Amino acid sequence: MVPRWRGLSWRVTRGAVLLVMVLGTSGGAGTRIVGAQEEPILTAEIISAGRVDYADEVGGPAVVTVQRITQPPGGRSGWHVHPGPAWVIVSRGEFVYHTADGCHTVQPAGSAFLERMGTVSNGRTEAAEEGELIVTLITPLGRQLRSGVAAPTATCPQ
Repeated sequence: MVPRWRGLSWRVTRGAVLLVMVLGTSGGAGTRIVGAQEEPILTAEIISAGRVDYADEVGGPAVVTVQRITQPPGGRSGWHVHPGPAWVIVSRGEFVYHTADGCHTVQPAGSAFLERMGTVSNGRTEAAEEGELIVTLITPLGRQLRSGVAAPTATCPQ
């Protein structure tokens, strides 16, 4: 069975199945998100994850997950939100961080930023080289790491 997510299919490795069984529905474990034409958009690998009894950021029990995300040139995360905060470090390449207000910021290698809980965003690799992120997420227990949302239509007010 291949779960569907907003028109994208998830490819799950054998190790990911075990990790999902251990973590429940915290989601995203070792997945490769691919488009309808089987073109890679990004690869997300869980480096480590652990449960905490209480996290102030989500007001209860949570799973802290560290992921390595790679995107080929032209790759994108897709419009999404997180149910908790996600600290993002750009470890290689350059990402353009688009937000629902139609604005964007360029995040070069060595930069870090926070995706706040509930913030609609889309990270893209618009440069000619592959990009890599190290992301630490704090997710309420039993919730997925992210949820896809429809693309916003706002134009940046600049």
